Amino acid sequence: MKLLMENWRKFLKEAAGPQTINKIQDAIIQAGGEPFIVGGAVRDSFIEGAPESKDIDFIVTGLPLDEIEDVLRGLGKVSQVGKAFGIVIANVDGEDFDISIPRTGEKKTGPGHADFEITTDPDAPVGADLGRRDFTMNGLAKDAQGNIVDDFGGLEDIKNKT
Repeated sequence: MKLLMENWRKFLKEAAGPQTINKIQDAIIQAGGEPFIVGGAVRDSFIEGAPESKDIDFIVTGLPLDEIEDVLRGLGKVSQVGKAFGIVIANVDGEDFDISIPRTGEKKTGPGHADFEITTDPDAPVGADLGRRDFTMNGLAKDAQGNIVDDFGGLEDIKNKT
């Protein structure tokens, strides 16, 4: 896993309050998991002029989804709407967050947009999930210490506007 140290202030473009994000990360860490902010919120932090990201998504390694749900219930309301896809939605401090465990595979099972069979593994590294994303720049993650995971060259592609 390639980690790059970045300045924490770069990530204050997130519309959700840093206190709320820290609260979620701290609770997950205390339960034995490792939280990563993934996708657009991380990508947009590296794109000049990008607006605040209103959609903060997490991947958690090291904890099964049921345990993550229990941890998050201590912080707010938890919805199991995406549980079949390894995702729960947590409303913490009035903000919704998608929190998932790493997806390690998916297979199309029918014609609909939700007709997929998803394989998840809470013990898989974050890179297992990041590698299945559509673009390298969406395959970036930020750990709770502010380190960037960039296993697929997303930062270089952003820099080169690829």
